[in-house]
Amino acid sequence: LQVARIIQEDKLLPTLMETQGYTAFIPTNDALRAYQAPKDRRLVQYHLVNLPYMVQEMPDELNTELSGNPRVYVSRLPSGNPAIKGWENFNYYINNAKIIDANHIAFNEEGTKQVLHIVDQVIVPTVAKIGANTTTGIAAGFITPDAQKLLLKPQLYGLVDNYSISEFENRVSNLDLLDVFNISGKNTFFIPVNQALNVPVLRTDKDLIDKQVIHGHVVPGHVLFTRTVQNSNDQYESLAFTDNLKVFISMENVSNPDHKDTT
Repeated sequence: LQVARIIQEDKLLPTLMETQGYTAFIPTNDALRAYQAPKDRRLVQYHLVNLPYMVQEMPDELNTELSGNPRVYVSRLPSGNPAIKGWENFNYYINNAKIIDANHIAFNEEGTKQVLHIVDQVIVPTVAKIGANTTTGIAAGFITPDAQKLLLKPQLYGLVDNYSISEFENRVSNLDLLDVFNISGKNTFFIPVNQALNVPVLRTDKDLIDKQVIHGHVVPGHVLFTRTVQNSNDQYESLAFTDNLKVFISMENVSNPDHKDTT
């Protein structure tokens, strides 16, 4: 596995792994080859948890070993095979990466348990784009996802290279609703790009995007990943949901003619 070479070439990681218990999520070689961003110690640390967990023991959230201990999230989806019982009847995901080979147990020289799981994608951290070293290719650093900061400083997340979200940000700011994108806890935010708002009815009447519409782009209490969406029947109450106005969000994965999945 290519990740083993990254660990071996590092000065600190081998020592830590020889003395501590860990859960390690190891991407396949194909997954690492597909990942175009820098591969260094920090990326490995984002795939390490400092307690050994079998897949059936994992809590819903895991603190990684990356500086600041940013979390990754565990999703469990039924396999759909009624012949399989218990924990094995689930597919497990870490963020958007699927565990394809689980529960490899090892013990280091001190007898401390370590558990390894193989995943089919790199667990992608949020990387600050500003301040990247173009000579070495090393990014300025990993950062904690922050919806409010993304709205106000999209260039920090590299969004301005591909998308613009200024229209939505302007409307949120004008309505004094920026705090909505800074609510505590586990939440999912849907932020439309300018192109989505560039339709005749919205161009002529910006007031159609009111407080309820803004709230309808937020799912409180859930961290949703596109790959773990099963079907459009799964509905989530949005922040706009009230007794009088029942606003749900649902998602569905579909394949385009070019065979690329979209949500």
